[in-house]
Amino acid sequence: MDEIVISRAQSADLDGIMQLALANEAQAGGMLTGHLPRAMVAETLERMPVIVARRGSEVVAFLITWDSFSNNESPVAAAMKQAYQPSAPAYFQGPICVAQALRGQGLAQTMFKKLREYLAEHEAVCFIRADNTPSLKAHRAMGMEERADFQALGQDFKVYSFRPPR
Repeated sequence: MDEIVISRAQSADLDGIMQLALANEAQAGGMLTGHLPRAMVAETLERMPVIVARRGSEVVAFLITWDSFSNNESPVAAAMKQAYQPSAPAYFQGPICVAQALRGQGLAQTMFKKLREYLAEHEAVCFIRADNTPSLKAHRAMGMEERADFQALGQDFKVYSFRPPR
């Protein structure tokens, strides 16, 4: 079996990221909130660090980052911004998605550690559905702390963030 390699995503990883995201959307039985538009992910790959875990050429996990609270946002991200104002500089992190067979093995934490190499001075901010216990646990294991609660689209969410050491 091939070793898992974690690195910054390249444009060649876009298909694998989208495939894994689609497999983890709510309509497929997953816990991802909303849909990741391919064009937005492609644009983000050019501007922000996106981290992937690959086994051979297959993307088995990803961690997306977005410009700190861009204008092109979902209703959930807009509600999160009302609930929590990060320190500057900051970026929005998420989603993190790990292939089902590899969950619970620390991939999310390893990808976040790699991401911190690129954005060490920035606060990482994300939202997590309040009923997504595995994700809440994974984010706490990354050193993130709960900052706020909010509701959007009829669901409860939590805001987590990682503040860099000063």
